[in-house]
Amino acid sequence: MVKSECDYYGRNYDEVFPGELLGMPPEREVVFSIDLEHGTNPISCTPYRMASLELKKLKEQLEDLLSKGFIRPSVPPLELYAYV
Repeated sequence: MVKSECDYYGRNYDEVFPGELLGMPPEREVVFSIDLEHGTNPISCTPYRMASLELKKLKEQLEDLLSKGFIRPSVPPLELYAYV
């Protein structure tokens, strides 16, 4: 989905999307996972540039999600640094 589509649905179906996240969703019976194939390497791609306003907004969203406990910082395993 591209940004214009996200904006369209966000504006036209605002009764479905809350203005603020109220908490984590309830536990579900279905657990989603991605099974990786043995012997394959992760896909590597360069990050894309963001305008300073977009970057500022992203940082604000991340800080908000961190403070609410929805996300947490991750620490990659040491062997990951061998690929960099």
